[in-house]
Amino acid sequence: SFVRRRAGHRDDLVMAGTAFAPPSAPTQQLGAPREHRFSPYDFNGGTTLAISGKDFVVVAGDTRMSSGYSILSRKVSKLHAVGARTVLASAGCQTDIVALLEVLKTRHQMYVHQTGRQMATPAMARMLSNTLYYKRFFPYYAFNVLAGLDADGTGAVYTYDAVGSFERVPFAASGSGQNYIVPLLDNVLVYKNRNDEKPDITLDRAVQLVKEAFVSAGERDIYTGDACEIAVITAAGIQTQTFDLKKDRVPAEGRLVSRTPTDRPGGTRSRSRIEGFAAACVPRGLLSSGVPSNASWTPHKAGLTVAPGGGGATPLRSTREGLSPLSDRSSVRRSVGQP
Repeated sequence: SFVRRRAGHRDDLVMAGTAFAPPSAPTQQLGAPREHRFSPYDFNGGTTLAISGKDFVVVAGDTRMSSGYSILSRKVSKLHAVGARTVLASAGCQTDIVALLEVLKTRHQMYVHQTGRQMATPAMARMLSNTLYYKRFFPYYAFNVLAGLDADGTGAVYTYDAVGSFERVPFAASGSGQNYIVPLLDNVLVYKNRNDEKPDITLDRAVQLVKEAFVSAGERDIYTGDACEIAVITAAGIQTQTFDLKKDRVPAEGRLVSRTPTDRPGGTRSRSRIEGFAAACVPRGLLSSGVPSNASWTPHKAGLTVAPGGGGATPLRSTREGLSPLSDRSSVRRSVGQP
């Protein structure tokens, strides 16, 4: 049983002889009621995207799972096959996504046993809507995009709110990077407010748009990164591929880990990565052929300095002005500080 006792000017909760003190110094007046907050949800970030075509669907999601400013995992898939030609892409609270997925797979398996065939994508879309609506008073904290082929073999993409309202759309994005991707595809895919003729989207073009959209979202959204998993759904089935994104990783030593194929020096932003640091201040020529000897550049006013001599990838460290040659490994750890 719980017993309350008076200890000085505060109440301690005693259970089986153990005192549980308040977690921090009281900010309210002594003796006033305390307010304790608890949230059953956690936002684990991530972004998903789906684009429909004449006879295909491209659906993608990044593999980063975060909580606050911490990266919990870099290899968590947000794409889940719930049918032979249907994929559910979900971002949000990972525990709710797993619970929702188990319900959908169980109900789909019951449907297969009763009818002897796979559930079509429109039927799966309606079942997902009903499942979300049943939980409307304590909803799943999941941002869902369902993609697949309809009865005619045409690509179908469905977008949902938290309580099951849904609609079929040409494309859909959800998650932490949604606000960066939707305006981009409104312009280059749907041609909203444009007078020029809209071309038909091809499979190769859709895959390329997905890659560009995730690279763009990753530049501004800290919850999107590491890798982009892309699933292409056609009449032949589901094929997947992986596209690398920024890693946001603190290195043991600041060595160059990737290079661009171009050899154009200058101050242009580069997508290549230096492990742990964004390569915005590194010219393309530096990353394309290693660190050249007897060279010194300062692009973007970032103060990048390349040490003379040597060849290959010279260790670098982060300073307030940018990147400079690494003197020892401990200086990297001391200099990480602000991102």
